[in-house]
Amino acid sequence: MTRLQHVSRAVGVAGHADVVYGSRFLSGPHRVLFFWHSVANSLLTLLSNMLSDLNLTDMETGFKVFRTSVLKGINLQSDRFGFEPEITAKISRQKCRIYEVPISYHGRDYAAGKKITWRDGVAALHHIVRFNLFPRQRPKPPVPHRVVCRPDTIPHAHAGDID
Repeated sequence: MTRLQHVSRAVGVAGHADVVYGSRFLSGPHRVLFFWHSVANSLLTLLSNMLSDLNLTDMETGFKVFRTSVLKGINLQSDRFGFEPEITAKISRQKCRIYEVPISYHGRDYAAGKKITWRDGVAALHHIVRFNLFPRQRPKPPVPHRVVCRPDTIPHAHAGDID
């Protein structure tokens, strides 16, 4: 299945959904790879579901589609493997209508460039607990203000002032 087909499938439920997650585990062919990675993914998804009261099959998916209004209401603080737990916790608190659609998955092995390690799993676990049990929103950083001088306060240069 191509990316365009995944997007059109997500758009197909868009009239009913605020957020669409792609799931590597709903159906379709996928490459069989590392047992412990699949166990870790299942445990992270389970813990996230328990704390957010959702029923996702693949919280760590890289395929997510959001309504703009949903994203504008979220102050994101994380990157890397903190993004998925954070966004999942925050959309669950917003009571968004969440749908899942099956996506195809052709996983990589380490020789093909996969870089995830057990440390990333520990970081994801930390973020699941942090954003579900301690949901304090950090304020958005202030917008920098431009300094504007009134025209009568701008010093005027004179030809004699230049060395």
